[in-house]
Amino acid sequence: MTYLHRALEDAFMEAQSEAPATLLSGPRQVGKTTMLEHLMEGTDRKFVSLDYASNLDMARKDPDGFFQIFSPPVLVDEVQYAPGLFRQIKIIADKTHRNGDFWLTGCQPYALMRGKTESLAGRLSLLNMMPMSHSEICGYENTAFVPEAAALMSRHCTPMTMPETFQMIFDGGMPKLVSGEAKNRKKFYDDYIQAYIEKDLNYLSLGIDGLGFSNFIHVVAAHVGQLVNVSNLAKEAEVSRETANRWLELLEQLNIIFLLRPYSNSLLKRTIGTPKLYFHDTALAIQLMGWENPAVLQNCALSGAYFENYVISEVYKSWINTGSKPKLNFYRDKDGNEIDLIIEENACLHPLEIKKTATPSSDMISAFKCLKVPEAFTIGKGGVICNASELSAFDANNLIIPAYMI
Repeated sequence: MTYLHRALEDAFMEAQSEAPATLLSGPRQVGKTTMLEHLMEGTDRKFVSLDYASNLDMARKDPDGFFQIFSPPVLVDEVQYAPGLFRQIKIIADKTHRNGDFWLTGCQPYALMRGKTESLAGRLSLLNMMPMSHSEICGYENTAFVPEAAALMSRHCTPMTMPETFQMIFDGGMPKLVSGEAKNRKKFYDDYIQAYIEKDLNYLSLGIDGLGFSNFIHVVAAHVGQLVNVSNLAKEAEVSRETANRWLELLEQLNIIFLLRPYSNSLLKRTIGTPKLYFHDTALAIQLMGWENPAVLQNCALSGAYFENYVISEVYKSWINTGSKPKLNFYRDKDGNEIDLIIEENACLHPLEIKKTATPSSDMISAFKCLKVPEAFTIGKGGVICNASELSAFDANNLIIPAYMI
């Protein structure tokens, strides 16, 4: 299969040149191993996967012997199954003082391995990979999204109609589906969910009810873009509130969903504290909902929520693909005022509304006036991200941004 260029390549190569070990984490099937195998072509770097029982057994029982056989430079795939390797990596790194010796991948994020990786403080770079972004699929240069007209106009993106945008939302960004390597969409996602249940969830939480968890994910997919209400999720999934809360945390830890936290500061007295729920891969959520084509998605009652999910995940990916950790929030107060997305950049807040419409109106940005910031912060350019055919503006500070420009 033809290799699909990933925007994270440059950031990874820079990160690995600055530390002995670099950990690339992210959901299953997003292309972590494929990218690193591509980057190591023509080098003497070894590859070893802990998906194989014999390799995993040695990694757990004899880390010293493991790295005698698979000596650096080396790529260790699925390192989360043998976090004891981190101590041996520290020993080797402290002897050799060579950057770039250890490339690591893992499906669980760094937070889940923090107790094991503390010994690598100052010796480990961390990057995260998500499903392919719109810019990666279309071959555009990736830039961290901010609502600045000059930056957006310089991208020279091909305009997209609303049906074409909903086709992108429907298709998602899993490389095997994007490339056509995986032909059967339903089977791909059925296998995908099963892999999480059989491998990662049982690894993290012994005795989990696989059937009940699968049903819970289906319920979660119906709550995209909503404030998290654990009691409602538990009731619909027919599980206890404690179980629902624990399973929601697992979905977030495994990078299946992400929670957008509300923005707050000392000047805002009436903001709510409940996060909103989104999927990293819209196609997975759509498959769980059972929608069979993008036209059904575009015309259903949840189309606006799924468009919002797509936009926020694209903004998120645009930042992490540069190797940066984005500061994204939303705003909602007890009077019902809401701002869908706030991007913080260099102590400047960019407020954004996200609307499915192709013809947004200025009243959609009326809540921006509720946003107050401390003295050290400023409020920058904002606007509405929507299905408009071209970039325009309400005024000097608020743009009308087509979704294809993210």
